[in-house]
Amino acid sequence: MKTFSEEQFESILKKSQKGLKKYLRSQYQDYTYADGYLYVKGTAPVMVIAHLDTVHKQLVKTVYKRYGIWTSPEGIGGDDRCGVYLAMLLHENTGCHVLFTEDEEIGTIGARKYVARKKFPDVNYLIEIDRRGTNDAVYYDCANYEFEEFVSEFGYVTDYGSFSDISVIAPVMGVAAVNLSACYDNEHTKHESIDIYAMQRDIIRISEMIEEETALFEYVEAPKASAYYGDWNAKAWHGSYAGSYNHMDKTDSTAKTAKPRRKNYDDYFCFECEYAFECQVLDSYDSACLRFEQLSEDDNMVWSHVG
Repeated sequence: MKTFSEEQFESILKKSQKGLKKYLRSQYQDYTYADGYLYVKGTAPVMVIAHLDTVHKQLVKTVYKRYGIWTSPEGIGGDDRCGVYLAMLLHENTGCHVLFTEDEEIGTIGARKYVARKKFPDVNYLIEIDRRGTNDAVYYDCANYEFEEFVSEFGYVTDYGSFSDISVIAPVMGVAAVNLSACYDNEHTKHESIDIYAMQRDIIRISEMIEEETALFEYVEAPKASAYYGDWNAKAWHGSYAGSYNHMDKTDSTAKTAKPRRKNYDDYFCFECEYAFECQVLDSYDSACLRFEQLSEDDNMVWSHVG
């Protein structure tokens, strides 16, 4: 499995949108290089989406690294360079299709140019990696219960958002889509940060999701009257309400109950080799060599057992 390279990721953070697109083209053989996007053909029936631009006007020159958290005085650009690098690794590890879009931050321009081509790969669902935090899953106006339940099995918690590339792409392609956390925080500010340990865990977690066989998850348009806006209605689709199926009326025969998390991915981190899931002893999710989490309190090192 292709693992996280700090050197490669840092180089991606420091590139301009144009430079990054050219670099990505050099990494692949079967691709479509077009105005507004770069599509990389895959074999797995899933397409991963990330955008190449950031909101920061200065290129990253300096990267500060402390306890797995990266920042930059120029603005680190985790939104969405984290998604770009994760998409690259996921393509290497699973063979998923990948779509890199341009100018998402100024109006999903690349996504709109992509859907205008009217030629799409045959996939069962879409994954965008362009959300803050480490465990969020946002569906926007896609109301496919079964798909949401499937995603929640991998430890993601439903949240809400306003708009992103999949808001444009999913309805046109007719497949369900989710925007997953890309492991950055404080986006659109100079205080933006990246959790690279969480990124390394997500290489494993999202790879597992892609490799699990599924049927097609169709795009289902959410009713406009949902928990997204206004009063709660248990019989209406709960949209991207920041909860789960348990918020639905239990007397409703159509209500669903969220499955328990299949694995607690946050508990597995190997400090023997200093990177998540790279230690040879750590050969499964249920038998970690060391289950320790490194914490920082007022610059003092604290080690706590989480296994």
